[in-house]
Amino acid sequence: MKKILLFSAILLSSIGFSQPISVSSTNYTIPQLVNNVLINSSCVSATNITWRTGTNFGSSNGIGYFQNSNPNFPMQSGVILSTGNILNAPGPNTSLLNEGSTTWPGDPSLEATLAASGINMVSKNASVLEFDFTPISPNFSFDFIFASEEYGNFQCLYSDAFAFLLTNLSTGVTTNLAVVPSTNLPISVVTIRDFQYNSSCPSVNPQYFGNFNGGSGASNSATNFNGQTKVLTAASVLTAGVPYHIKLVIADRADPQSDSAIFLSSDSFNIGQDVLGADITIATNTGLCFGTNQTITTGLSATNYSFVWKKNNIVLPSETGPSITVTLPGTYSVTYTNLFSTCAPITDSIDVEYYPEIVSPNPTTLYKCDMGLATYAYNLGQNTPVVTQGLQAGTTVSYFATPSDANNNTNALPLMYNSPGGVTIYLRIQLPNSQCFTVKSFQLRLAPPPLANQAPDMLRCSHTASQNTAYVNLTQQASTILGSQSPSIYSVSYFTSSNNATNGINPIPDPTYVLTGSTTIFVRVQNSSDPSCFSISSFNIIVNQTPIVDVLQDVMVCDQFILAPLTNGN
Repeated sequence: MKKILLFSAILLSSIGFSQPISVSSTNYTIPQLVNNVLINSSCVSATNITWRTGTNFGSSNGIGYFQNSNPNFPMQSGVILSTGNILNAPGPNTSLLNEGSTTWPGDPSLEATLAASGINMVSKNASVLEFDFTPISPNFSFDFIFASEEYGNFQCLYSDAFAFLLTNLSTGVTTNLAVVPSTNLPISVVTIRDFQYNSSCPSVNPQYFGNFNGGSGASNSATNFNGQTKVLTAASVLTAGVPYHIKLVIADRADPQSDSAIFLSSDSFNIGQDVLGADITIATNTGLCFGTNQTITTGLSATNYSFVWKKNNIVLPSETGPSITVTLPGTYSVTYTNLFSTCAPITDSIDVEYYPEIVSPNPTTLYKCDMGLATYAYNLGQNTPVVTQGLQAGTTVSYFATPSDANNNTNALPLMYNSPGGVTIYLRIQLPNSQCFTVKSFQLRLAPPPLANQAPDMLRCSHTASQNTAYVNLTQQASTILGSQSPSIYSVSYFTSSNNATNGINPIPDPTYVLTGSTTIFVRVQNSSDPSCFSISSFNIIVNQTPIVDVLQDVMVCDQFILAPLTNGN
């Protein structure tokens, strides 16, 4: 029975893993796709919804609804816009998608947007979805995936194209949100690709490429497209209360061959209802620094809305305004209610994470030998390994003349810094991949040249009578050698030759020293932060042979008594 259950589990797992997406053009009307699927909010909605696709020109339908349970495709449901027939979009990837008639035109605004980026394109088979909306907060974003038959075939040459054209209806300014993150490059198979699926050209932004559905992966593909990006996010900061228009458009390049599609995630179309914005986390390099605070704002008007704030699901009774200031990590949520609307209250939450406190050793004072010069060359970098002990790899240290420069990370000093001494230096310890830092200070000072005082010879007996070896602890001489000089400024090291002591090489590693026979020890006293400034002296270790001691045997002498025979009874 267990074997049968195990086989059934494996079979069901395999079926689920290879399950293709399902696509429908009838489950929702186009306005319902926008308001019920993409936005899905009782308090905000889109208006003036328009669309066009192949069915407007006697060709196939490129707009519809999809659902998915296949982990190869990381989006559960939403809206699909395609340059071909959406009903042929489900996997497995076993056929070429070359659909759409020549009578199905492209889109002039898409062509103009690409031309502004230096890409000339004659578009065909455009699917377009556009609408108006008025955000209630500055936050605007939605999640999407770009998929194409051109992956693996034409990713080195040219690409179908798409755009998310957001227009501020008050200013008339239009921005394309369908760009590679942190760039102005329109997304396509040319700007996001992995060379291992077409070795004729190098990878470009491969960190955003998702799956290649060809070859061995074809049978398990959720879609019938050759490849797809990872889930990407289109985002912008808007002005609350100002009307906007967005146009979502995708089209083939030059001809109806090798179709492409955009998958838009359900419930992800945030036109202001998700008022708190993205989570603040260490994983996204947006975590807050220890000891700092952050104001989290809804962007909503206190005149029009009431607010209930919680931290870790516990009400914060004193927080009733549109924003709060956080000082500790946790999950913060706000439930906001429109005072002039019958729509239900909406709750939005945000996770806030803090980086741990930067704990590191304090820097040390750097000394140079006072030689009567105007300035001295200090190596500020000597404190870098000191203060980065125990901190994560990639931590950086910079040096500054003022605390203001250190806090603002401006006017950094060179590591080899000329100074007359007697000044304070400020260092900035910066954690990698974050804005977190701490500032510490240390002194640049002058000190007299070191003096290696003459230490007395050390007399020792050999360890055994047969081996001429002795044990010595050289550090017993340190206080005499330094005299009144501070061990925090000067260091003492020991050598077996004058040459080694002069050049500061091959010091005796363990001052608890084992030697054979008498020898001369050479001492180097140097400025700890200025090794070129030193003094040499020496002392002898004299090993005397341990004498041999005879062992005498004890002798017991017993008195002898002669007993005479008793006579006459005496």
